[in-house]
Amino acid sequence: METPIKIETFVLKSVEGDGKDLVLEVTAGADGYALLIRPKGFGDNGSMTGFGTPLMVENRGGIPFVCVWDDINREDTSHVISLEQAAEDKYVPEPPASDFL
Repeated sequence: METPIKIETFVLKSVEGDGKDLVLEVTAGADGYALLIRPKGFGDNGSMTGFGTPLMVENRGGIPFVCVWDDINREDTSHVISLEQAAEDKYVPEPPASDFL
């Protein structure tokens, strides 16, 4: 069973500097296995209108994976990205520049 977590509206400025703001109403929820992120007006191939989940973060053996459906006409994910190396405990600071002189 899915539990909605939050519905929020965001205004995102264009990184292109063209003045075209994007207003997104986003619903986030969880189904027990994954965090489901639903921007209003966007979806995936197998879901009813208004219930699509083009972004999902799922647990694969204790590692979060981001799954993306970038084409509503395709059933399979277009991108699956592991966040294992993005964990804060994996951070290795760069040595000071003096170490190279």
